Amino acid sequence: MLNLTSVIVYLWIHFFKIRPKTTVLATIALFAVITVIIITALRIDEEKRNQKLMGSDNYQTQINQLNATEKNIQDLLAFVKSQKNSLRETEETLLTLKSEQEKLRPLVETDRATVEAVLRAQEERAGTNIWKERLIGFLLGVFGSIVASIIWMIALILLKKHTKLFKSD
Repeated sequence: MLNLTSVIVYLWIHFFKIRPKTTVLATIALFAVITVIIITALRIDEEKRNQKLMGSDNYQTQINQLNATEKNIQDLLAFVKSQKNSLRETEETLLTLKSEQEKLRPLVETDRATVEAVLRAQEERAGTNIWKERLIGFLLGVFGSIVASIIWMIALILLKKHTKLFKSD
């Protein structure tokens, strides 16, 4: 059984015996065409690989994007650092306030007891004085009613005299 290579070799030898110069020139031309096809295919393949590597962006754009990303990360790290410092300061302030609260608690408790004692004493005085105030208020009300009645009586008497004077004219 003959394979394709053997068939080609037998044909080449057969044509070489008939026309040796033409066969050699045709063979050189065929090798040149095959070489050009292979080189062209390799260049096209390399260009395709370069385009895949570059994608839709070129290298400079990618480098700019990476630089921008690096700057954003640095800004984020600076922000995180400032937030940590702020948190530490807040924690220190909170601890200071708690310490002051503990120091002031006995004083506040003492003042609260004093204020409550003063309020109780005032309530007791108000409880004893309330009946006096109510009695005084009642008596002033009665006195005011009596005065108002007297003024009303005087006004009625004067009005009657005045109307009699005008009727007699």
